Amino acid sequence: MPDESLTMRATVIAGQRYADDYAVIWRGMWIGRILRGAGAPHGTPPWSWSCHLPGRPQGNDDRGNAVDLDDAKQQFKAAWARIRAGLSEADIAGGSPDCRDQRRGAREIRPEVQSLSFSRVGTMQDRYAGDVGDYVKFALLRHLGPGRRWGIAWYLHPDTKDGGHTKYLREPERWRQLDHKLFDLLSAIEQRQRSVAALQVASIITANFSNDRLDCSAVDIRERDIWRSKWFAEVLRKLSACDLVFADPDNGLVDDRQDRRRRAGFCKQIPLAEAKALAVGRTAVIYHHNTRRKGGHLAEIGHWMEQLGTGTIAVRANAYTCRTFFILNPDHEIRNRAISFCHRWKEHLVSFVG
Repeated sequence: MPDESLTMRATVIAGQRYADDYAVIWRGMWIGRILRGAGAPHGTPPWSWSCHLPGRPQGNDDRGNAVDLDDAKQQFKAAWARIRAGLSEADIAGGSPDCRDQRRGAREIRPEVQSLSFSRVGTMQDRYAGDVGDYVKFALLRHLGPGRRWGIAWYLHPDTKDGGHTKYLREPERWRQLDHKLFDLLSAIEQRQRSVAALQVASIITANFSNDRLDCSAVDIRERDIWRSKWFAEVLRKLSACDLVFADPDNGLVDDRQDRRRRAGFCKQIPLAEAKALAVGRTAVIYHHNTRRKGGHLAEIGHWMEQLGTGTIAVRANAYTCRTFFILNPDHEIRNRAISFCHRWKEHLVSFVG
């Protein structure tokens, strides 16, 4: 039976390998391309994809834009499935000169370039996309954000498990009135494929996004400190034009102990130094998953508020699981918006600390 798998190989032109630029190969033929464009306008998805079978006209649905590499791969795969369904074996037997040229070109790709699987790699945020934590989180961001230029750093860490509390979506009489537009969007996402990419495409919030995966498991332990510093420098670059930023690490805040930076689990955390750097000259909102720290959650919140600096406030959300959103450098308007948000959500165990 013919192999129907799709693979990606780094684009090599005249011996030069191009970063974030991939040829898509099927049965030894180039059938498309996925790449990240430089200097994409604000609000435009940075990745693009294109399907093209030699000898077949390309339609408008055979190409598009994507928010990240995973999103581009999934869109490409769906488009190719549609195209492939309309092709007979005679159509793809390789009789045309175009097909023969494409196969020859694919074979000539340098063998040291590693093929990449099209299988979807999920993240912790994909696992929880659309859960009650996302509802509180995006409702808060939407409440704080009018008139501000949002920037969001996802801190995406791989995880292929499923999870998250979505029971609230079956209780619209209790939850929908808090933000009916957001509730309906998350409900639609929960019924389809839950992912960070879906959250961005749904235009839940208008923002600049930093989507680069935060996974150092394949990085030599001696290089992880430098690798993380470069990753964070790219986050700052992507969000430099924003005056209000949100960081969404899986586990939340940790101290700046140097030995942490070599651990694989550090990718699920944000150290104080990064949190403070995000807040230089602007307001930053930092997600933190409350722990079993001695003294209880209020003592833990007080500890981090002191560490994050004078003026830091917090929004505490205890529905299903305990999480806190620390707000660094809030101006008067942001502070008042945080207070009004907590008042609106108080019956759902959301409270203001500051």
